[in-house]
Amino acid sequence: MKFFKDFRLGLDKEYRKALATAAVIGLHLLSGLLVGLGLYYLLGLFMEKKPWILVTLVVVGLAAGINNVIKDTKLLLKEVKEGDEAKLGADPGKESEKDKEDPDNAE
Repeated sequence: MKFFKDFRLGLDKEYRKALATAAVIGLHLLSGLLVGLGLYYLLGLFMEKKPWILVTLVVVGLAAGINNVIKDTKLLLKEVKEGDEAKLGADPGKESEKDKEDPDNAE
């Protein structure tokens, strides 16, 4: 048991948070697929199962999962940018000089 305590304490907080975020992003894809398959199963209980329904629901489930991945990635990038600016001493709410020069690159 001591090994696991030492292992957990050896990781810094930022690394553990990044690892947890990566795991959540992977689970979003899997959960979208499982929701599509679950809906197919439930619809199959009440009506005839057809392959096009399965394909449609799996595509919709994966699209929802990808949408969640994009949202999480944008949030993670925003947190990383704010963390980097805080480490450099810049004001996180203020536009950087690079963003002022190139408005197409700004969010």
